[in-house]
Amino acid sequence: MKIYQAILLCSFILVANISTSHAKNIGEAAQEAMEIASKLKAQNATLEKNKQKQKQIITSLQNEKKTLENRINSASAEFHKVVQGKKASRAPGWEHVTCPRYGGNLQGHFDRVCRGRRQSVLKFNTHSGDNCGYNYYILACINL
Repeated sequence: MKIYQAILLCSFILVANISTSHAKNIGEAAQEAMEIASKLKAQNATLEKNKQKQKQIITSLQNEKKTLENRINSASAEFHKVVQGKKASRAPGWEHVTCPRYGGNLQGHFDRVCRGRRQSVLKFNTHSGDNCGYNYYILACINL
């Protein structure tokens, strides 16, 4: 019986040591798992912040796209034939601006006609006559 008791005692001690050692490993593994979970949680929070930023950028770009579409859909241009020279009778049907020598202000006329809209001017003809000559322009007042 003593041999049996000794074997039983050795088995108990062996199991106790294995359990204690195993418990230490389980505790370390649990600690490691908690650290990994904490890092993953932090990474997830960062990803969520980045996701929100991306959503804001997408929303902003969609709004800009709508604004540009509206501007394109409402774009228009108004055209004017303008002559600068001494006498209006030289170009019937054209808006007349007298020459600078007689107080004419071509740019002032363009500004009044376009009222703050973008201007595009094409000078396409010129000829001499009546002391200051004649210059012909196409003025486009552009709404964008």
